[in-house]
Amino acid sequence: MRLSLYALVFAAATALPSPMHAENGPSLLDRGNAAFSQQRYPQALAQYRAALEAGENRPMALFNMGNCLYLMKQSGRALSAYEQAIREAPAFPRPYLNAGGIYFSLDQLGLALARYHKALELDPENTGAIKMLGECYLKIGDKAQALFYFDRGRRADPANADWHYAMAETYVKMEDYASAQSVLRQ
Repeated sequence: MRLSLYALVFAAATALPSPMHAENGPSLLDRGNAAFSQQRYPQALAQYRAALEAGENRPMALFNMGNCLYLMKQSGRALSAYEQAIREAPAFPRPYLNAGGIYFSLDQLGLALARYHKALELDPENTGAIKMLGECYLKIGDKAQALFYFDRGRRADPANADWHYAMAETYVKMEDYASAQSVLRQ
């Protein structure tokens, strides 16, 4: 499924480094990120849990824990970690996007929309949130809103052909074949 692959790529690319602790070497988050980048998710999860317990950048530790759990096929626990990161750092946009992805996969589209809208409010240039808003509106049958978001993404990232294809696909669902052809020619 295209969205699952998108979510996986997004989750895999989101572990950020934390400050180094000169006297002790890499931080617990850094150790977790190193394990995560080597796809050793149980080891990364253990480091993120230790960082959480140590109070080391709790929102990032929770977010990264969510990413590990998601990739370990534990989406319920991942969602809990993302939601806890949201409670602890409500201005941190990335957990909203990832929580939205889980809600989307569970067909809880109202919750997905709420999370995607908040992610976009916090980060207006977030093309991931823009894309998922378009996908979510398309899934609930609001093709006009889907086109609005796909067009917004296309204007933000005109070199990305995925926006053109998403718009064309939506126009085809609307049986507007001339617009579908037009957008593909752009």
